Amino acid sequence: MTSTTMKQRPTTMLFWALLLGVMMLATSTDVVAQKKPKAKPSKATTSKQKSNKPEAKDDRVSTTSISLDERPGPLEGTPFTFPAFEEFTMPNGLHVYVISNDEQPIVTVNLMLRAGEAYDPKGKEGTASIMGDMLSKGAGSRSAVEIALALDNVGASIGASAGSETFTISGSSLKKHAELLFGVLADQIVRPTFPEDELTKLKQQYAASIANERSQPMELVQALARKVVYGFDNPLARRKTEASVSGIQRADITAFHSTYLKPNNASIAVVGDVTAKEVKKWLSTHLGAWAKGALPTIDMPDMSVSPAAVYFIPRKGAVQSGIVVTAAAPAQRDEAWPAMDLLAEYLGSGFGSRLFATLRETYSYTYSPFGFLTQGKRYNRVALGAEVRTSVTDSAIAVILREIKSAVSYGPDFDDLERKKAFSIGQYRLAMESASTVASLLQYAWINERSIDEVRRETDVIASLSVADVQRAAQRYMDMFNLRLVVVGDPSVRSALEQFGPIREFTLDLQPAETAKLEPVRESLDNIVARYVTALGGQANIDAVTSS
Repeated sequence: MTSTTMKQRPTTMLFWALLLGVMMLATSTDVVAQKKPKAKPSKATTSKQKSNKPEAKDDRVSTTSISLDERPGPLEGTPFTFPAFEEFTMPNGLHVYVISNDEQPIVTVNLMLRAGEAYDPKGKEGTASIMGDMLSKGAGSRSAVEIALALDNVGASIGASAGSETFTISGSSLKKHAELLFGVLADQIVRPTFPEDELTKLKQQYAASIANERSQPMELVQALARKVVYGFDNPLARRKTEASVSGIQRADITAFHSTYLKPNNASIAVVGDVTAKEVKKWLSTHLGAWAKGALPTIDMPDMSVSPAAVYFIPRKGAVQSGIVVTAAAPAQRDEAWPAMDLLAEYLGSGFGSRLFATLRETYSYTYSPFGFLTQGKRYNRVALGAEVRTSVTDSAIAVILREIKSAVSYGPDFDDLERKKAFSIGQYRLAMESASTVASLLQYAWINERSIDEVRRETDVIASLSVADVQRAAQRYMDMFNLRLVVVGDPSVRSALEQFGPIREFTLDLQPAETAKLEPVRESLDNIVARYVTALGGQANIDAVTSS
């Protein structure tokens, strides 16, 4: 063993001895630390520990186990109460509803009159609509611009619209501007000026709008459907034309206004952060001078349903066909009306309807089929339909007719009908959250001469309808002898429509094709040839063309 090795060995042994001592010291320190008594808890710590201890059982906390494999059921229903309102009549005969809702400092006013497009003078269709637009074009001491500025400066608005048998003027503002709102409204109702220059501009706008309607297939098909069901000369089936609008004079506007805009022919609903006392004060101040008067006798003819046929409007180049299967229906006051309304919803209204399940989901013929029943005072019509691809026009019609036939022959499916009833009742009651909806229901009841009790019981009536009730309505109004088919589409679909009955063709102006008047040619033959030559580059270019 060398001297070097002898010198290294003591050093190595010393290293290992020191390492062993350090490890033993660390181990003893750990043991002492583990045996050291715990420090006494502080008051804060003691309080925290106490707060984490289990508390006494709270009876309000449910201990019912929940299975994630089971779908929860609906909550227990709550009784429905029709919202509160006040009703009274002003000395001038104005019928008033007040529905208070103080959630926002807003006042909404809705004036509804028994008037509308069906009351237009024959040959001057459009009078009611134009008169409504003219109310904002000058009233009292204000011009059209001054009316707009007065309302816009305070964030208020007033507008008018004409329905088939109703004429409506609506407005809204913050409550602090209610005096201004009622003041401008009173001017428009009682003191309109009907400026001649504004009438001229409106007639031009209406003519352009009417021309545009020819490019809207569903506008055309619904307009023709009204004529087919109500009768081609029935006021409820009339529509504005360029000729009828151009013939309207200022005297026609003033005559319509003085005949129908009377307080004893009107109902006003005031909704919002208001009381009946405040409403009476506003109406007395601003509409107290609105004088009642004699009302005209309205002689509305009975329906005159056209013969069974396919009423077809060819529209060259159309990539879709507009389809409506329609039939006459009872007045809203008729006891059969609720069942018919439910039938229309069951067949064609919304995601749970039969046409949605078939035309859209099963066959992908359309995106949004529809079904509705109108809400007229005297009589109505039911309509089911869709816009579909041209290539499936006849197939879609066959599906619609099949669903109607099933409802007539077998009645609606019980489960589907119950779901539709529950949905309709739920939507109706949810809508009652809106005070404006309540006002609308009350006013339409007044227009249609229905009692308030009928409005209150509407959901109860829907709930009571059975499969048999709906089937009886279908058998009475929608069997194959009552249905009429109206179609607008490319001429190529005409032959496919022949399987559904004889074809009666109409123009885009809804005139029978065989009796449509020929339009006079506005240019001579020489002018037509001259324009053709110009389009080709001129006579010199034509003469320069040679043929080998």
